[in-house]
Amino acid sequence: MTLQRRLSVFKGKELIKEDVKKFDPRPGRCVWMGEGPKPKEEDKCGPSVYGPLSRAVNEIRAWWTRNPDKHEKVCEAISFRLGNIYDMAMTSWEVPQLHNTGGWIGPYQQEEGCATPGTECEPTIWLQGRCWHSADVAYVAFGAMRKLCGFGRMSTGILAEAAKLPYGTKHQAAARYWAEKGWLGWPAGGEPPLARDADDAVMDYWSYPGCARCTMRYDAALPGGIWMFQVDWGGEFVT
Repeated sequence: MTLQRRLSVFKGKELIKEDVKKFDPRPGRCVWMGEGPKPKEEDKCGPSVYGPLSRAVNEIRAWWTRNPDKHEKVCEAISFRLGNIYDMAMTSWEVPQLHNTGGWIGPYQQEEGCATPGTECEPTIWLQGRCWHSADVAYVAFGAMRKLCGFGRMSTGILAEAAKLPYGTKHQAAARYWAEKGWLGWPAGGEPPLARDADDAVMDYWSYPGCARCTMRYDAALPGGIWMFQVDWGGEFVT
């Protein structure tokens, strides 16, 4: 990749502008050639995951229609009537690519510096105009499952919050937001899950506004990429 910067260089009393170029063989890396301290690079969010996630959530609903004989089993898994809620939250359902981005995020970090390593942006993804912690967004699948099983929106949101209790209020609020999005029919639409959805200050608290947008989208062709995120629901891989 070639970095091209316009530098202002003083030579005597004359101000001369020069183009400075340098090649760095590492993918997605550039070299600062200016004088003085290197400017802080912008921390970036992870890539947009709308494609593989929306397909996965829609497939949850399609799987439900195709497999009526498994309804009781999978609904019991997310009823939380039995056992410890934290243990159940870890074993009853999962979106592996969102609960752990490490298996596929590398190429995006190399190409454009997305999900900037060593920063709060590293475990994030971009979705619907904001940067989010990937594990919080995973709760959109939980919300879709709960709606199919006939559980209410309020109880779904409360359970999402409770499951995130060890991680603090930011993650509790974000998980509830996405659980209710799923319950309401995301990605097909529906009303905003909460009246404060339009409040930017609150939304900023739930998300990661300090992480700039990464222009890359999740690409199934890259290493570790798949067409549709996997969803494990009560031991059934429904996607």
